[in-house]
Amino acid sequence: VPAAPPPVEPRTPRREAEAPRAETPRTARRDPREPQTPRSSASSAASGRRGPQSRYVFASEEDKVIWANALWDQRERQEALLEKVLEDREHLQELRHRKACAESRAAEHGQTLVQETDGSAVNLSTLSEKEAQLLVELEAQRSAGAPCDRTHGLLSVGVRAKETELERGREALESLRAAKVAKLKEGEVKAVRSAALSAAAAADRAALDVRAELLAQNVPIARSLHNGYLNLKGNIRVFCRFRPKLGSEADELTKVEYQDEHRVILHSQVQKNVTGLSEHSNCWDFGFDRVFGPSATQADVFEEISLLVQSALDGYKVAIFAYGQTGGGKTYTMDGPQAESSGQSHGRDQKGVIPRTVDLIFSE
Repeated sequence: VPAAPPPVEPRTPRREAEAPRAETPRTARRDPREPQTPRSSASSAASGRRGPQSRYVFASEEDKVIWANALWDQRERQEALLEKVLEDREHLQELRHRKACAESRAAEHGQTLVQETDGSAVNLSTLSEKEAQLLVELEAQRSAGAPCDRTHGLLSVGVRAKETELERGREALESLRAAKVAKLKEGEVKAVRSAALSAAAAADRAALDVRAELLAQNVPIARSLHNGYLNLKGNIRVFCRFRPKLGSEADELTKVEYQDEHRVILHSQVQKNVTGLSEHSNCWDFGFDRVFGPSATQADVFEEISLLVQSALDGYKVAIFAYGQTGGGKTYTMDGPQAESSGQSHGRDQKGVIPRTVDLIFSE
């Protein structure tokens, strides 16, 4: 809203001979929900532009009412400014008319003064005084008209600013409409996609139910085959695991020869006979259900005995224990590395048989 115009100086009282100026009709305030009636041609010509003719779509009736009230208030302020401009223009015309009358009277007095100069010096002085008065009055009229000109300029600037603001509001409204249309299209696409995903999920659930039913029918058969397979492998099985040599350990006197995954041969150190004339070494051949070398991991060991966990879940009694000399790696194989003794955190790959068995039981 433009700043208030500067105060207008009091107008000179009108003469009785001049006709009174007609009052500009005021526009009555109406309810924004009532249909809008077109304005008269005079007001349209005075405003210099037409009101918005397009129809707007609102999300709710409350938004529509708020928008209509704001638009109506803005139009009332604009019409009030236009009425003020018209009043100032009429006042300016009146001042100009008075100025013209004063100039005409001054000209008449000047002629009279010229005609009577020769006849009467007194009349000449009187006419000079009247001319001076008329000049003072004319200057006063000019000074009185200057504020009106400044007010008219300020009001014109305010009207142009309001028109620019209104145009920006229209552009923002158009962008909001475009965004709303895009959102609606996006919502439709998402609805179609959601329906397709729901249909696919329903089909997957049906297939999963069929698989679950088939799995439930095959559980007894699979359990019987599993335990029969373990019986064929042997109810008692012995595994042998060699740990890597530590950096602090010396070279071993016994050499290990890995034949395959089930046989290992141990060779003793070369020794001389009683006479010292010849040398010989002993060897021992051992067979196991599985031999794990120094490069075998914890996962390799547990993979070999993980089927026994399923047998325990099926109701069979299962026992797994480690036997060997101190420092051979029994605790590492069954529990994994001891974080308290090493002071380091280890990953899941180094977990032993017991924690892996617990995890498998809970997963099953």
